[in-house]
Parts: sequence; C-alpha cells; structure tokens
Amino acid sequence: MLVRYDKIKKRRSNYEKRFTEEQIIKILKSHEAGQKTSDIVREYNISEQTFYRWKSK
Repeated sequence: MLVRYDKIKKRRSNYEKRFTEEQIIKILKSHEAGQKTSDIVREYNISEQTFYRWKSK
C-alpha cells in the first residue's frame, strides 16, 4: 500500500499552540460582548469543549 506523505496532516506537538494567550482573551471578550458561542466556535474553527475549557481558566 502506498502512502502519500504530503496528504497526511502533521500532528501538533504539545508545545505548539494554535492560539496565543492574547488571541484567546480576544475570543473570550467577544463572547462577553454578546457574540453567541456557536458563532465563535464556527468563526475560529474550535470545538465547544475547547471554548469552555478556555473560559473556565
């Protein structure tokens, strides 16, 4: 079986983060300003679980 390595996504390491702390704060403040959770999740392509985990910290 041939595997196309260019089609395989690289897994992110634990040290490589997709969002900086500043970006997370901006996302959470937009929620406080009244933006719906479902809209935020869709806009930033994150899961609801990730959003609520950030919010709990």
